[in-house]
Amino acid sequence: MNILLVAATTQEIEPLLAIFASKGKKINFFNFEYSSHTVTPLVTGVGSMMTAYAIGRHKAEQKIDLVIQIGICGSFTDKFNIGDTVQITSDCFADLGAEDKDGSMLTTFDLGLTESLFPYTNGRLLPHKSDKFILPYPSADAITVNMTSGTQSTIDKWKHKYNPDVESMEGAAFFYATAIQDIPSVQIRTISNYVTVRNRNAWNIPLAIENLTRSTIELLESWKS
Repeated sequence: MNILLVAATTQEIEPLLAIFASKGKKINFFNFEYSSHTVTPLVTGVGSMMTAYAIGRHKAEQKIDLVIQIGICGSFTDKFNIGDTVQITSDCFADLGAEDKDGSMLTTFDLGLTESLFPYTNGRLLPHKSDKFILPYPSADAITVNMTSGTQSTIDKWKHKYNPDVESMEGAAFFYATAIQDIPSVQIRTISNYVTVRNRNAWNIPLAIENLTRSTIELLESWKS
């Protein structure tokens, strides 16, 4: 398969590049051969805008059979442990819309500005044409935000509105861009922290990236071209 492997930051994908270089084969400046796949790494930058633009631009340049988004995320629930890998099975643009006078969130669906038509399903964005790609990780419903949650009032707002499992800054844009362009997509993330009042000392990014790297390699080696 021709696989586009996307991450928001170099930090999240760099360990994989080292594995591709040492255990795979570098085809050219952009592409690696690994486990019978042609893998093209792409660092999009942080946030929805840069993610959607990078994927849209790349689709015009190269045939893609599957796009995998990898990254770390924060968990709203203790059913996941720090370092766990999850597959994102639905996502949404949580903070796209309007703030009501009581501080609650009004989505563009609530405001009548967006219809729940393709690529949306009941207001959510889902992996596109991913049925044949088996992922052995627990499912998680996500929200995508422009600013990660760091106060109790924001956390309570998202929990009340969406009851999410995890949050990231790119996932919904990834699902939107791949669906619009009719490219099969899967998204995996590892838990780097619990979503609490901001306490950076409680995060474990090294563990999350270590497990993210291992999970990505497991997937590539389990799928046949």
